[in-house]
Amino acid sequence: NNSIDNYILSRVKDEKNAIYNGIRFSGPTFNSDLELYKDFSNELSIGCTKCYYEKHIGEVNGLYVEEFEVFQIM
Repeated sequence: NNSIDNYILSRVKDEKNAIYNGIRFSGPTFNSDLELYKDFSNELSIGCTKCYYEKHIGEVNGLYVEEFEVFQIM
């Protein structure tokens, strides 16, 4: 899908907790709001729980991903 009509732009509510880099995670982690991590079978998974950003990113908990892109908005 090349359409950007379905994107979600969610601004940070709490800057101290906006980004987290812990031992468990192997990808970019925006605290619990959007986290990419390797599960117990070493598969790259994605999870979303609304905490420190304005909007809920989506209902994608436990899905497996092959690749992802991260963009910076300036």
